[in-house]
This record gives sequence, C-alpha cells and structure tokens, in this order.
Amino acid sequence: MLFDDVSLGTAFGEALSRHHQGRLEDARALYDKMLASNGDDAGALHMAGVLAVQQLRYEDARNLMSRALAVDPRNVSILNNLGYVYRELGQPEAAVTCYEKAMLLTKRDADVWYNCGLAYHDLRLFDDAAHCYGESTNLRPEFEQAWNNHAVALKELHRYPEALASCDRAIGLNAANASAWSNRAAILNAIGEHEAAERSCDRGLGVDPEFVPGWSNLAHALKCQARYAEALECAEKVLVLDPVSIDGFIVKGAALLGLRRFEEATSCYETALALQPDRTEIPVHLATAYLGLNRFDEGFACCERAIAADPGNAEAWNNRGLLLYSQCRFDDALECFTRASDLKPEMPEAYWNKGCLQLLLGDFREGWKHYEWRWGTERVRSRRRLFPQPLWSGKAALDGKTILLHSEQGFGDAIQFCRYAGMVAGRGARVLLQLQDELAGLSVRFKGIEVLPESLRQLPEFDFHCPLMSLPLVFGTEPDTIPAFAGGYLKAGESKVQKWKNRLGKSNRLRIGLVWSGSVTHPNDRNRSISLSEMLGMLPEGFEYISLQQEVREEDLPTLLAHPEVRHFGNELMSFEETAALCEVMDLVISVDTSVAHLAGAIGRQVWVLLPYLPDWRWMLERNDTPWYPTMKLFRQTESGNWFQPLTEVRESLSTKLS
Repeated sequence: MLFDDVSLGTAFGEALSRHHQGRLEDARALYDKMLASNGDDAGALHMAGVLAVQQLRYEDARNLMSRALAVDPRNVSILNNLGYVYRELGQPEAAVTCYEKAMLLTKRDADVWYNCGLAYHDLRLFDDAAHCYGESTNLRPEFEQAWNNHAVALKELHRYPEALASCDRAIGLNAANASAWSNRAAILNAIGEHEAAERSCDRGLGVDPEFVPGWSNLAHALKCQARYAEALECAEKVLVLDPVSIDGFIVKGAALLGLRRFEEATSCYETALALQPDRTEIPVHLATAYLGLNRFDEGFACCERAIAADPGNAEAWNNRGLLLYSQCRFDDALECFTRASDLKPEMPEAYWNKGCLQLLLGDFREGWKHYEWRWGTERVRSRRRLFPQPLWSGKAALDGKTILLHSEQGFGDAIQFCRYAGMVAGRGARVLLQLQDELAGLSVRFKGIEVLPESLRQLPEFDFHCPLMSLPLVFGTEPDTIPAFAGGYLKAGESKVQKWKNRLGKSNRLRIGLVWSGSVTHPNDRNRSISLSEMLGMLPEGFEYISLQQEVREEDLPTLLAHPEVRHFGNELMSFEETAALCEVMDLVISVDTSVAHLAGAIGRQVWVLLPYLPDWRWMLERNDTPWYPTMKLFRQTESGNWFQPLTEVRESLSTKLS
C-alpha cells in the first residue's frame, strides 16, 4: 500500500499515537508501511529507530537513524538519539562524533551536553566529561543527574572538594537521590573521611534499601575503619542483590583479608578476576590474599600481571615489595617500595613498609621517619587520636608542663615503648601515660609518671601529647642508644606476686612459663605461633612448666588436657598485671613473639623468644640478643615454617641448665 503526502502525514500521526500508547508492534507495522512507500521519510525513519531502541534492537536502530540523518543531517534530535544508540552498542567514539555535530548546530541543548558527557565518561576521558556535565548544568541548573555525574567525573580527576559540591547540589535538588548519596560516600571514602561516608550511605540506603552501590560503598567505609565483620555483612548484602557484582566480590575479599580469612578472600578475588579479567586492581588484591597464604609464586604472578597492564600501578609495586620482603629479599623489596612511593608520593603503605624494613635492617635513622607514615594506613588510621593540644616533637621545652603519652597499636607495642615515659619525665614534665585498660594496672619504675586507663573519659589537663611509637623518632633512637633497663621498667603489685607465690607453693625444680600462641588477629600469627603439642614435644623433663596463656585455642585443648603436669590458670589471668605477677615467680619464660614476651622482658625476667624466619622489625636480623631487653635471648627459625631447629636449641639450652 502506497501513501500520498496527505496520507503519509495521517499515517505518521496514527503511528505516533500508537507509539505513545505503548502499542509498539502496531506502531512498528505502520512505520514499516510508511517506509515501504517512502524510504526517505526522515520522521518515520527516526521514530522507527526510537521504537527499535525501546525494543533493544540497537543494530536496527542505528541503521534507521543513520538513514534518517542522511536525509536530515542538521536534525539535533536525530544526532542526539543516534549518539545514545552508539553508546548502547559500545561505540562511544561514534557517539561523541554525533554529539559534537549536534553541538555545532546548537549550544543551548542541556541534554546534548549531558549525553556527550556520558560518552566521554565511557571513554574515561574525565576532563572532557566533567566539562560537558558542567555546561549541561549551566544551561539547566536544576539538572539533578548532570550534577550527580559531574561529581563522579570530578572524583576520578581527584578534584574532591568540587566533586562534593556537585554531589551536594544534586542532593539539594532531590534528597531522595540514592545514587547521589552513594557517590558522595565514594568521594568521602577517597579522601579518608570514612565515618562521614558511612553516614552518607545510611542516608542513601534509607531512601533505597536495595541500591547496590550504596551497600558497596558502605562496606568499603566500614572496612577502612577496620570494622571488618560489619563490612563483610554489607558485602554479602551486595552479592545477594547482585550475585555477579565485581565490586561486591572485591569488597568482600577486602573484609575477609581484614579478618585474616585468606582462603575465602582468595576465592572472592579469583571470582572477581574471572568476571572481569581486565580490571587491574583485582590481581593486586589477589596478590595480598596469596601472600597471607604464603603462596608467593602466585602472588608474584598477580603483581606481574598488574604491572604489565599498568607499569605505573603503585599498589602492584608495593605488593610486589611485600612478597619480596616475605622471602627475605630485602634489597629488591626496598626497590619496590621506593618505586611505589615515587609513583604515588602520598601512598602511606609504601613508606610504612619501607620504614619497617629499614628498622629490621638496623637503619633506624630512616626507619623511624618512614614509620610515621603508619597514620595514613588502614591498619593504624582508625587508632589515631586527635587532641587540641599540640603534638610534641621533642623541640618544645617540657619544664613544668604536663604531657599525655598514649598507646596506639597492640599490647606488645605499648609495653615495649612505654619505656620512653622515663626519658620524657627526665625533660622536667609531668607524664600522663595512658595505656589499654588491660595494661593500666601495671606500675612503672620511673618517677613523675601517672598511668591512666584508655577507658578514662575525662583526662586531666595537659599541654602536649605524643603517641608512644613516635618517641623513638623524637629521641633519635639508634640501636646503640635504645633505653634498656636490665632490672626492668614495669612491675606488678607485690600483693599479686605474693599471691602467686603462695598459689604455686614451693618447688625443687626450675619453673618455666610457656606461651605458644598469640592473637589470631595478628597479621603474622600463622607464622609466629606454634602448636602446644609441637612445643611440649621438644621440651625436656625435669622442669615445672606453667602456662602463661589466658586463652587456649581449640586445637590445643586436647594436648593441654593430656598434659596435666602443665599448670594452666586460664581466666585467672584476666589482666596483664596478673600475668606479670605470675611471670615474676618464673625462673624463665619461653614464648613466641607475643605481648607476654615483651611483658617478661619489661619486668626484667629471663625470657627466651622463639622467632619465625622473617621476624618482626623490632628483632632485627641474625643476632641472638636484642638491645630492647637485656634479659632476653632470641631463638630464630633457619627455615620458614620449621620450628624444629629453634626448639632443638631451646631443648639443648634447658638441658645445660639441668646439668
């Protein structure tokens, strides 16, 4: 059936009516009849293309709109819609060409600018995308989604204050925009404002509880606050809502890494990598999981893959350094950490890792400087305490002043570095030494020190503050200037010591306190802890063995029950003061690298410490003693994972004591 001009106009009107009513197949049939009558009808070609888009027939849409454009090359609507089709076909370059032609015809169409921004965004040309979104909002200040996307592009450009401002404009236009709240959270996460990011996610998820990016950003915010269990719950929510979410698998893997559940983290990252092999951050994360499992070759392969795809990937170089560090290839590791920090000068992890390695190698001058970067790392960031009083760097005079020294990391760290309180007091200061509640019952052997618990809400007035682990830098500590105290610098209360003397009674054998495992949350626990059965299997008879463990792992319970001669007090050791008092009545403490080893050294007891092949930085390398504790002797693994040699040396040394 052929149409004359009048009939074509009538048919077009009828086709549009059916189209607007949602009668798509009826409209399509009429468009087809019109085009059979006149294949150069630009209106019918264009609207048939629009209908094809609605039916997801993008190839048909491209062909129809291209024919329409050939007939009417100055039609902005056709150019705009054809650009959309090219984007859906994964051809953003062609889309940009369409939009730029449209903009030559009119500079006043906010939608064209916005859509061109989307195409540039697809191409990851964020400068161009941000410019287009900005022009769109200039033309239409109430264009909510343009403000939202403007924020995303600016975030990618690291223009964070501007990005936040654009997000806030979008939210100001519509407080129920879950996407804008989520994007705001992503920006805040990027600048380390994780608590504020959490609040933004809560607002957005209150609007739309099933908005996947909101849950993903919330998981990231919680992970960065070291709230790993909560982050894991949010990541699992992401994967319930979207079982193939790449970001869901990535953030779930990160939460599992924080929980030291390396096998599960590995599985998450491997799934993410299979879903999106070209996403370069995934093999970097996977390398971290492999490192936790001591699967070094696979970790190296992941780093090499990431570096091959992007030689400027600072995170990949940093992780490569960690893998080399773990294999005691220290020079190569230092090169990698330096490469990472050169590529990304504000990367705290690279500097901190470098500092730890320098301290391990005895380069204290540079090591303490780089160790200060710990405050920017995820592991330590959440423990930073901010006070209105100035941070003491050692320059200000302390005569007649009060200074707060505060713990920051683990129990062992606080025990080791609270020795500096005496040196600070020696500068004429009144020293408030704030320790974890479990440590606050201990007494220090220095004058002018007041020990306070962390839980104390109202602190006395003070003039300066300093975290304990910054004090070695303040005092310029070198290996030969470490403040060591042969008689110890901490002590337990005499009444508690007497209590344990009475409890244990007299013995004609030497008493040896045992510690075979530490906290499972410690980053290096899989390498530093020993099974009780392995330790007891190497210890000679002739001694009275006392467990100094407050907690015993489930796998060690059968061994402990099978050896009633090992006296165990468990929950009676509810504080470090109790443990210190029990250590005081030991002739010797044998421990893996835990806080109890530090405690025994700090009270001046003889202590033997079993160290893994790659020790913590504070024990340095090769030497069998340590300048930190004069009464301590070190027994080192000579092969990774093999405790036989150091335990043999312990056995032989104990046998010498017997003889």
